[in-house]
Amino acid sequence: MDRICWLWLILASLISGAGQAGGLTEQIRDCDACHGPAGVSSNPEVPNIAGMSALYLSESMIAYQDAVRPCPKATYPEGSNKAATDMCKISMALSESQIEGLAAYYAKQQHVPAKQAFDPRLADRGGKVHDLLCEKCHADGGLDPDDDAGVLAGQWMPYLQDSFADYRSGARKMVDNMAKKFEKLGDEDVQALIHFYASQQ
Repeated sequence: MDRICWLWLILASLISGAGQAGGLTEQIRDCDACHGPAGVSSNPEVPNIAGMSALYLSESMIAYQDAVRPCPKATYPEGSNKAATDMCKISMALSESQIEGLAAYYAKQQHVPAKQAFDPRLADRGGKVHDLLCEKCHADGGLDPDDDAGVLAGQWMPYLQDSFADYRSGARKMVDNMAKKFEKLGDEDVQALIHFYASQQ
């Protein structure tokens, strides 16, 4: 293929990407209202979604549509005229193509670790627990998006606390491999993991 054809393909791809994002302007604005600009959250109870894999993000939205993930009520930031809602309602309002478009958009954004205090002693212990039980599926210390398991490194600690509590209570389902590993975690192991992921800034 000659150089001109390659240039046309690149240009077409850029135009298509811009059009896709442009067609989701309202949805992106709504997502950013809670998850922060480009998915980088400043709310400790709301996860950073920037840089997660498109597959993980789309599967998460489908899980919300099917109500197999907890959907606590959340309020939009001060100054917004939108009523309180939850992720199940938000996801149900989205079409399959909108979910795919939003997932692709946030997957292309730069992951920015949350700046927060952590206990170095617990983080060190958590690193050992992660290497033993979690690294196989949450590669690179929980930072690699290509494992399609979410990005744990640099996540907000309160969000991680809630997620672990949901897994522990059964409110959030786990795949079999994770459930087997999770059974081996004591409460101190969980806290150590949370501090380990928070330490990766």
